[in-house]
Amino acid sequence: MTYEQTHPWITFRLDLRQADWGLWLDLGEAASKCEHLAGAPLQPEVAQRLHEIFLAKGAAGTTAIEGNTLSEAQVLQHIRGELHLPPSQAYLQQEVENIVPAMASLRPLWGQRPRRCSAPSCCADTTGRCWKAWS
Repeated sequence: MTYEQTHPWITFRLDLRQADWGLWLDLGEAASKCEHLAGAPLQPEVAQRLHEIFLAKGAAGTTAIEGNTLSEAQVLQHIRGELHLPPSQAYLQQEVENIVPAMASLRPLWGQRPRRCSAPSCCADTTGRCWKAWS
């Protein structure tokens, strides 16, 4: 049985045609703030620390979905090479080790914007942005 059959009121669709001007104003302001913050220069040490923290949060969350019980702090210790677990928990560390390089490999894509897509069968959203094809 699918969720459509058991919960027909959940559609995962958003119709913004009826949205008032206040919502659009707030969304524009939020987007502007995000762009402003994204362009703010950081000291290299701060940038590296934030990278480690967000990598640890992402890896901890991703592996937790599969049942990994390591905390974000333990994953951060692993990323820094400081985590020492007993042999009975080595598999938990290996799960993190398997995901961290894949997540870190996405770093070159940070800050890039999706390109416009003209293919009608593409993954483009209502604005025409293609979220699979990065320029």
